[in-house]
Amino acid sequence: MPGYHDGQVATVEARARAWANQDRAGTSRLATDLRGSCRNIGARGLAEACLQLEFATADDRRERSGVLLELVRTEAAKVREILAA
Repeated sequence: MPGYHDGQVATVEARARAWANQDRAGTSRLATDLRGSCRNIGARGLAEACLQLEFATADDRRERSGVLLELVRTEAAKVREILAA
């Protein structure tokens, strides 16, 4: 699934930039977009991490959202490995 992989990498990195720029709306929107595509392919762990990031961002819990952003990156890497196999 090269198209999904490329889009996922771009979305995760765009979310990281939005978070670094304290763009709560952008971070939440990108988490929502990625969560939807994760559910479509059965990546439940990544979808759940995205959902938690959405909640933390909405509540303006910056420290928690930073931790969750790293979790999203970790889960995204797992999905990429599975898709590459």
